Amino acid sequence: MQKGAIRQLLKRLRRQLSKIPNAYLLQQRENPANPKIWKDSGGKFDALVAGIRIGGTITGAEKFLKEKNLEIKVYGIESVESAVLNGGKPGLHLIQGIGTGIIPTVLDIKMLDEVKSLKTMSLSICFELLCM
Repeated sequence: MQKGAIRQLLKRLRRQLSKIPNAYLLQQRENPANPKIWKDSGGKFDALVAGIRIGGTITGAEKFLKEKNLEIKVYGIESVESAVLNGGKPGLHLIQGIGTGIIPTVLDIKMLDEVKSLKTMSLSICFELLCM
């Protein structure tokens, strides 16, 4: 995906998220104060849904959120075409940034409430709908 296309996609995503009460785009690469979101929300988090690649982001976020509130649900997302976290075999898929086909050593799957395996097309459609 070209830089311009990514910028347009993020712009559409931000516009759509502005319509959803209490929704946040964490932007881990741009926001050094992500824990500030917890404070700013008053701790009103129900769930975190995150794609899994190396596992560091979801592991760190899960640890932080569960220390604050044990009732928070944390869901990992992987491609069904490469669902190794759910016991499947590595495979090719079209979702950049998740599903490397290995179980990352930093990731403690047992700490997650669930790992959802979704079809590449389903994830693409969900993302597209969210960005409309």
